[in-house]
This record gives sequence, structure tokens and C-alpha cells, in this order.
Amino acid sequence: MSQSAKALRALSSGSNSFPDFEETEYEGSVLRMPVYQDGKLVETLALRALLKVDRYLPTTVLGHRQFEFQIREWEVIGKSKMFGGWLSYQLSDTPQPKSICRAVSADSDYPALIVYCALYDLYLNNNRVYANVPGLGIGKDVTEIPPRQVPVGFQKPFASGGLVVEAGMCTEMLSLSVDEFNAEVAEIRALRERRLTEPNVLTLPDA
Repeated sequence: MSQSAKALRALSSGSNSFPDFEETEYEGSVLRMPVYQDGKLVETLALRALLKVDRYLPTTVLGHRQFEFQIREWEVIGKSKMFGGWLSYQLSDTPQPKSICRAVSADSDYPALIVYCALYDLYLNNNRVYANVPGLGIGKDVTEIPPRQVPVGFQKPFASGGLVVEAGMCTEMLSLSVDEFNAEVAEIRALRERRLTEPNVLTLPDA
């Protein structure tokens, strides 16, 4: 479906309703997570996050409108001084759970609560340190799809080498074109596999 056709479909569905068509979304955002050592904050990670999801048609369940969506790709990367290299997340190569966005009220689609569910692997440089970890992201007061200007809390804590990374926040969500998404994903994977030492098109966020 062309961008103009998508825009017309979105307008026809009304700004106060969930989109009434299926779509593959490509998004970029910033994931920030605090790092602690012996209970003291020693670093705030700022990671570039890329997300591809398939969104399905809305339905009504127990009087509230909702729609499910499936995360197809999830790539996150950033440099960490405390960990001494590239820290990255990748969607695990395993069947993934579905995610959901559900209206808070029975009278309107918005505001809504959105819940992201995924299994992921964690890498330090090209070494996988965790696999098939369940992750959860929750955003409330969603007023548009894809969500904008709504922080999403991500429960993806882990510990390694005396460092503890606690739950973080995903912000600055923007839509990407397919070409932009694919170019950034390719660079993240090249950095993880050490085929590339510095990114060319990937813009890393400031801490």
C-alpha cells in the first residue's frame, strides 16, 4: 500500500479510532537505561532502537476495542563505557508472543494502553551473554498509532560483571521508511558482528 493510500485509509478511519486496516510499521526510537554498580548510578545508556511490527485489524473484546500486533524485528545498539564496547539487543530466533493495544474506555479507542511482548538476546560486542529473555514494554495514554510523544517503560533488566542495568524508558518514537529501517538494521548487525567499527548511516543518540 502506498503512503498516500495509507494516509487516506487513516483519515477515513477517523482520528479518534484505531486504524481500520492492517499494516507493517517501521519505527525508530531511543532507549535509555540506568547502569548501577554497588548501588550507585555509574552510567545512563542511550541506545538506538529499531522496531518492525505487523499490526492486525481491531476487534472488540469484553466491550473494549483492541488490536494485536506481532514484533517481527527488534534491533537495539549503543556504546557503553562501563561495559567497554557495543551493547546490543536482538529479537530471538524463536516463536514470539503477540503484543496488544487496548482501549482504556468502552466509549472510545483512545486513550489506550499498549503492551509490547518479545523474547530477545543480549550481546556485548559479538558475544551473546543472554538468550531468549522475556521483555515487556508498557505505554499508557496512547492517542495515535504508531504511538507518539508517549514514553514506553521497558522491563529489560540484567546484571553482568558487577554491573546492574535496570528498567529503562523508550522515547522519541518516529516512523521510518523501509529503506531507512533496513539500512540502519544492516549497520547494527555489522557492528555486532565486527564487520564494521563505526556506523555510516546509523545515528547514535546522546546520553
